[in-house]
Amino acid sequence: MSASSSSSSGCTAGQLNVDNPICFYGLKAPQRTSLTFDNPGRRFYGYINYKRNGCDFFRWRDPEICERGKEYIIELLEQIGRLKKKVIALENEVSTTAEDNYILSKKLTDVENSRKALREEMDRLIAKMALIQMKLKEKDNKYESPPMCLYWSNSL
Repeated sequence: MSASSSSSSGCTAGQLNVDNPICFYGLKAPQRTSLTFDNPGRRFYGYINYKRNGCDFFRWRDPEICERGKEYIIELLEQIGRLKKKVIALENEVSTTAEDNYILSKKLTDVENSRKALREEMDRLIAKMALIQMKLKEKDNKYESPPMCLYWSNSL
């Protein structure tokens, strides 16, 4: 297929110059990609502010894109934009979930520590209660009168 013939889709093929051309100031012009609706994804050589200040050098690297190609590229760019938004939303959700997991993990640790402290306090109170019961039993035994038969046998 020659440089001037068109493909079955209606797009024209052209000879591409892969070396960066030299601008009016003798510098290699940087390659950029057009993001306009008229030339979506079409590469060119030129400076970012070439119309405002600086070098006015401009040259297309790629041949013009057919209308269907432009529509398709625009659709793909819009789909990419939607997917990027979804990725950002999912990243935020993962971040939020990670933060929630950290907070819940900290709360669980606090609850476990509180449970352990309450268990230790309960064990201490049970031991204290057992000691009090033992002392009360000793007091009760101290005031009990000895069995009658022993008392009488000792006095005989």
